[in-house]
Amino acid sequence: TLRHFSVSPAEEELRQKYAQGEVPGTKAEEAYALAYTCGVCETRSMKKISKLAYHKGVVIIRCPSCSNLHLIADNLKWF
Repeated sequence: TLRHFSVSPAEEELRQKYAQGEVPGTKAEEAYALAYTCGVCETRSMKKISKLAYHKGVVIIRCPSCSNLHLIADNLKWF
């Protein structure tokens, strides 16, 4: 059986802005294409990450193969 979820107007607006590249960090010029190899399962993958998060925040990426988490940047000294 399928479950149907209602979407709030605010969420719908955010989805539309994201699709149009109007959310900060989602335009191509505001992002990096990151290619990496998982140190656990050796899977090579690619992700798009925010330049702002990379230089001023925290970036954690999950391996699509083994689900291991990789800390890419920690400018906030959380880890």
